[in-house]
Amino acid sequence: SRTNPFRAEVLENINLNGRGSNKETRHIELSLEGSGLTYEPGDSLGVYPENDPELVELLLKEMNWDPEEIVTLNKQGDVRPLKEALISHYEITVLTKPLLEQAAQLSGSDELRELLAPGNEGNVKAYLEGRDLLDLVRDYGPFSVSAQEFVSILRKMPARLYSIASSLSANPDEVHVTIGAVRYDAHGRERKGVCSILCAERLQPGDTLPVYVQHNQNFKLPNDPETPIIMVGPGTGVAPFRSFMQEREETGAEGKAWMFFGDQHFVTDFLYQTEWQNWIKDGVLTKMDVAFSRDTEEKV
Repeated sequence: SRTNPFRAEVLENINLNGRGSNKETRHIELSLEGSGLTYEPGDSLGVYPENDPELVELLLKEMNWDPEEIVTLNKQGDVRPLKEALISHYEITVLTKPLLEQAAQLSGSDELRELLAPGNEGNVKAYLEGRDLLDLVRDYGPFSVSAQEFVSILRKMPARLYSIASSLSANPDEVHVTIGAVRYDAHGRERKGVCSILCAERLQPGDTLPVYVQHNQNFKLPNDPETPIIMVGPGTGVAPFRSFMQEREETGAEGKAWMFFGDQHFVTDFLYQTEWQNWIKDGVLTKMDVAFSRDTEEKV
């Protein structure tokens, strides 16, 4: 469940993009053995990630905090060393207006209060865009409060939801996800997606990830296996349709299936290419149309 996630062991972590691609898309296979978790094609996997330890180090240094100081996380009285709490418990990469308002009460910064003054909504919105907690403490510090007082204004790290890319009947005791690595520059610093870069840079086979299954009643294969389906999944949007095809292959469904897929380059970015070609060859997939936007003069 969301409140009590299962720690799933990583079996595989593969980059699906070819050498020279502008993208990095990870195919991750996790073991559900002993979890009791079940899912259907169309469901999502909730993943609780960890923050980048480098970002946490910069934050600790900026605030001059002792990484080993014990802080209380919640009303239940759970405690952790500060560094561990910042890595695994608190959201530190997203700023919100309520967070700025609480920070303004802890900071001696008149500039932060001015930013939050009525009529400045546009400036607040612009400030929140692409900035994180490190920016906030650098821009509006010093915060002469205890680490405990400061972390008390932070939100708990939310789970990330990813479409499941496998069928349980085709892969008993396993779940697969397809995750595109998010990296970009903003405000003079390189930014990284919390969960996607954990998966791309730090997650090895044998490691574990806390996960739960989010069922989705509104996104399912038709009950009648004869019903034809049309699937549109550009980029990582291909993930749930891989689970649809695995399921239909496993159950011997007879309905026609037509897939639309698009990405940047045919050679490097055709995700799960051999699987799609095999499904076409075996008749599980009736038809596939693809578009690769950077392979032609005109964007398609």
